[in-house]
Amino acid sequence: MYQLNMQVEVVQPNIVFDIASLMLYGSQATPIRLKILLDRLFSVLQHDEVLQVLHGFGWSYEDYARGYILQVNFGANSVHACIYHGMTYKS
Repeated sequence: MYQLNMQVEVVQPNIVFDIASLMLYGSQATPIRLKILLDRLFSVLQHDEVLQVLHGFGWSYEDYARGYILQVNFGANSVHACIYHGMTYKS
């Protein structure tokens, strides 16, 4: 069986911030392969450093873990879906 050398290098939070900016700035979802790479970088940071990076781009930790920003928009042009007795209603 082939075994990868999985050594992790020390990275600075400002470098992770720069890399994360390429993925997270202005986006509302992360492609899974890029998220895996960012997960590897986040794994060597302290949790509060990860939160600082995410919040810098408008992401919560929960949104990042989900892979997309959950938005609730109740504006005039939004589509609302609700379940009413097993039927979907869209307005």
